[in-house]
Amino acid sequence: MSALATRVRAALAVVAAAARAALGVVVGAGLATVAFLLVMSQAQERGYTSLRFSHALGMLAGDPGLTGPDGATLLVERISFRGLYVSLLLATALVAAYALLLEPRVRGRRWPLRGACLGLVAFLLAGLVYGPLVGARVPAVELGPAGVLVNSVAPADEDVAGLLGLDAGRGTPVALALASLAFGLAAARVYALIRSREWWASPEG
Repeated sequence: MSALATRVRAALAVVAAAARAALGVVVGAGLATVAFLLVMSQAQERGYTSLRFSHALGMLAGDPGLTGPDGATLLVERISFRGLYVSLLLATALVAAYALLLEPRVRGRRWPLRGACLGLVAFLLAGLVYGPLVGARVPAVELGPAGVLVNSVAPADEDVAGLLGLDAGRGTPVALALASLAFGLAAARVYALIRSREWWASPEG
């Protein structure tokens, strides 16, 4: 009977650890996405970049609220909820990959270093994958004084992001780097806390 109880306790411990890890991935990805988008939003509002990250991602995902029947861009200043959802899904996949592949290899390191490693991966994906995709598939736009679309046809030699986002302004790589670092630090810290059994223990022990 004691052997069975031991196996049950061991199984419950494994399930609890997996549940903590899964929750850490979801919560960490959500808060890290908020940190990333806040940095990018501030950079765009202050004129360091013209890249609207979630809006362009929404257009890549085919957000029907951003295009008309003829495929023309309609509301450039509108928040793309599909872009936000896709951002969260991609962040969750990235944090899950971090938890499965990277975090076990750097677990003995301090969490800021783990976060910096994750941030580097996020920056490379944003600069080398997202940027060229946006540059190739999302049209450049010209806005009127009230944010009304004037022209959605990009010149042949103009992109809205490109490699490292350079076509959206020389400050874009810096903005992406800072946003990615914020993403990595937030995700690594939150994941480490929620995954830890000690964090869930009551103060009374």
